[in-house]
Amino acid sequence: MTQGHPLHHDVIDTLAGAGAKVIQVDLPGPFNFSSKIDAGVRASTADAILLLNDDTRFVGSDWPAIIVPILRDETVGAVGPLIRNPDGSLNSAGDALTRTGPRHVDAFDLRHRPGLADLLERDRDVSLLTGAALAVRRSVYDEVGGFDLAYPSAYGDVDFCLRIARTGRRLVLTPRVVIVHRESSTRSPEVSEQTLRYFRAQHPASLRDD
Repeated sequence: MTQGHPLHHDVIDTLAGAGAKVIQVDLPGPFNFSSKIDAGVRASTADAILLLNDDTRFVGSDWPAIIVPILRDETVGAVGPLIRNPDGSLNSAGDALTRTGPRHVDAFDLRHRPGLADLLERDRDVSLLTGAALAVRRSVYDEVGGFDLAYPSAYGDVDFCLRIARTGRRLVLTPRVVIVHRESSTRSPEVSEQTLRYFRAQHPASLRDD
């Protein structure tokens, strides 16, 4: 799915060679991440949906065999991988909530915190997953109403995860799948004051420290 620019023919050839059916959805006009996600999901026919940013890449090719079985668990709402920066450092091992908003779980090195090291080794429930790489069943996506188009560039994935959590389903981080993310290399990471006000109005009880 694209935003005013077609996929490069090499990308199409690679996907087609892997047996994938490629459908391009062009959305001209101002950038709206939530609109892009929603249009892509609506154009697909799969039961399992993978949301994936254009500045990411998987480490290895066995991720479908890991993610799909987790998604089959009806208690699970969405699944995300461990995310690393291009230099190999930790980007996100799931996301957390704070009084000032969401943040990646990357502020300290888990390997040097006794009792926490296995957080990078085991599948576990988390408060939030980043939309940079998130797998969800179509039935769950439809049930919660997909992405809120009022979030054009930030917090749309946070809002989406919180609405999934309200259904009683779990958000699962699996470190058995790893992606490399060049975070915000194609978009500005800034969050507008309008977005912050809207998020706080929608989720006042969520602004707390995990």
